[in-house]
Amino acid sequence: MDFVFPENNEEEFIKIAEKLSIKELVFVYTDKNKVKKINNHKTALLVNPKQGVKTKIVDYIMIKSGENDRYALEKVKPDFMFGFEFWSERDHMHQRASGLNDVFCKLAAKNKIKILFPFSDFLELPFYRKPLILGRLMQNKKLCRKYNVNIEIVSLAKKPYQLRKKMDLDSLFNIL
Repeated sequence: MDFVFPENNEEEFIKIAEKLSIKELVFVYTDKNKVKKINNHKTALLVNPKQGVKTKIVDYIMIKSGENDRYALEKVKPDFMFGFEFWSERDHMHQRASGLNDVFCKLAAKNKIKILFPFSDFLELPFYRKPLILGRLMQNKKLCRKYNVNIEIVSLAKKPYQLRKKMDLDSLFNIL
């Protein structure tokens, strides 16, 4: 399963996904009025944690990391959260500002929230930021494993050519 952000180009995503042997796509929408059900593919809604999330038109609820992460993990309880690594600009002197900590990981494990690591956001980074984000990914992966949080690396592609084979994403994740 892979997650993508379509912009009325769902068919292009499906064609490329078939070529890459991706069996199931989850189309992530930011507006619930634009949600389209296509064949056997699932849908998700990217929401702001402070908004009400009472909708039955999508299969999953997603939240991008931000200032209200604890509130989202405790109260909103989405199916997926992502983007913790990209929130802070600089690391501290003796530790990484990776966006996750033990409290967040315990809440995610307790509420069965899956943490996603977005590969397309990593691809779009300038070359000098990539080592910093890789270090944060490594730290977040260790924290998630320590507290038994479900994690997965996904493409979160905004354009069809940003899709990657699941095997390629898993090999990068295993190296970390």
